[in-house]
Amino acid sequence: GQRQVIPAMPGSPGSRQLYVADPGNSDAAVRLSVAAPGGSYQPTGAGAIDIPAGSADLIELPSLSGITGAAVLTSNVPVFSALLVPGGQPDSPGAMTAAAPPLQEQGVVADAGPRGDNATIVLSAPTKSAKVRMVTGVSGVTSAGSAGSSQVISIDRKSTRLNSSHIT
Repeated sequence: GQRQVIPAMPGSPGSRQLYVADPGNSDAAVRLSVAAPGGSYQPTGAGAIDIPAGSADLIELPSLSGITGAAVLTSNVPVFSALLVPGGQPDSPGAMTAAAPPLQEQGVVADAGPRGDNATIVLSAPTKSAKVRMVTGVSGVTSAGSAGSSQVISIDRKSTRLNSSHIT
């Protein structure tokens, strides 16, 4: 089967909307689970999701309100998927995030928030346990010119971990 992960689902309140498109010639049978801080589970309303060939569907997921984690989709045929998460300014549509491959070696997360604030990153390990080394600052140097800090974060299999950093 096919497997996709939609990472970094924030814990903001409000219903999530899952968009799934089947561009092929065969119907898709999709299953959804969520890797959350408490472990992996199948959310209410996400039992058997059937997408006819050559079409797309929107699945409302109110049971994911306030849940932080990663959405994990498995399908018998290739599909495209994205998740709309509410949040932001009043009357804004929120944020759309799509399935992404796992980080294999290194990645960069930029945060342009005000100094003195905290930034939170959502780390998920939907298939096997993982360890991530987080280094604050650019190339190990913060905006103040001092060496950045480093920490190793362990994420259990089929779960999510939140990590907060202070912006300097």
